[in-house]
Amino acid sequence: MKTGKVTAMVLAGACGTAMGLGSGGILHHGHVDCVLAYANGQWTLGYRQDTGGNPLDPNAPADGPLISVANTVLAARDQPYTTGSRVVRPDDPAWDFTGVGKSAPLWWFPQTSWTQGNYVGFSITGPFATYQETDPRLAGTRPEKWGRVNAESKRYRGIGAGHFSMWTNSTASGLKIWVDSRDGFQPMDRYFVGGAGHGHPAMGFSSLGLYEIGYRGRAWLDPELTQEVVSPVFHSYVAVGTYAIWLAEHFSPQRWFQETVSGDLADPDGDGVSNLMEYACGMNPRMADAESDGLPLLEVLEGGRILVKTRQRSEADKPQLRYQWEETGQPDAEEWTAVEPLSRGISDGKWEQVQYLMTAPVQGVPVRPRFGRLRIELLESPRYP
Repeated sequence: MKTGKVTAMVLAGACGTAMGLGSGGILHHGHVDCVLAYANGQWTLGYRQDTGGNPLDPNAPADGPLISVANTVLAARDQPYTTGSRVVRPDDPAWDFTGVGKSAPLWWFPQTSWTQGNYVGFSITGPFATYQETDPRLAGTRPEKWGRVNAESKRYRGIGAGHFSMWTNSTASGLKIWVDSRDGFQPMDRYFVGGAGHGHPAMGFSSLGLYEIGYRGRAWLDPELTQEVVSPVFHSYVAVGTYAIWLAEHFSPQRWFQETVSGDLADPDGDGVSNLMEYACGMNPRMADAESDGLPLLEVLEGGRILVKTRQRSEADKPQLRYQWEETGQPDAEEWTAVEPLSRGISDGKWEQVQYLMTAPVQGVPVRPRFGRLRIELLESPRYP
């Protein structure tokens, strides 16, 4: 887990008047099932989305090959539940398992169908035994052909706590907590799928960032519970928030935790611009494009004043960033002076054109160098209404 602030800077100067990185597919919305099947002594797994076929391969038949779990990312947009995945945690202490405080933001995939994002479930099938499960969360249930999906590991990349949880909630059976990652993962961190072979829990994510969740399927082949079949661990990948989704668009899940490739301050395309700055300025971290108009442009005005033109992500898109233009007379100065924006103009819903005016030369003072820089700070959480 990464903690603390992450800051990137790009330096601009003015004197006087002067890896073949693969990307997995991203599922943004729809009914998605993680399908585990046991047959003839072998486990198979993959995602299936009931949109009439494989959304990452429009030519695939509806009942064709499953979508690769290893190369697929489930996206959770950082927008209110009416348009995205962000909700407010209830004040009831029973919800402490989510890992966020009362009335704090929580990002989720709900247990009921919706159109604004992913509706994620599990399917586990095979020649399993029918038996009475003793897990207290299933008290009152009949004997079933139970399959179990255990959450066993988690890797998180972000600057929050990165807790993962899974639950169901209904008026009939109340709140049932299936997975709580705050204390690591224990044998009881598991979800049950009954004889129908299909079920939907809610999934919660306490922080913006990238998640790799390790699961394992388990089931009994005999009612005496002596013959258990256990699947290999498989990993599900989730990107929560604008920055995380941007990273998933440019780097495959296998690159997420390689600091020298996809790290915030890494520069895999070798153009001298860090990944975080490329995100902030709308550039491509896999293509050398330092000469593009994404970086700040400086224009010398009459009288020696310097106008700075920048392209910045709109707060409406919740980019998880703070932009600040700073200036100084020495590029190695320890303290830089913040410059307030001169103007803002929204070019579309995701970008703004922001201008700054650097300090004008002092009359009668010999020409002196002036330097400016754009400071980018990655926030743990944006500001919400």
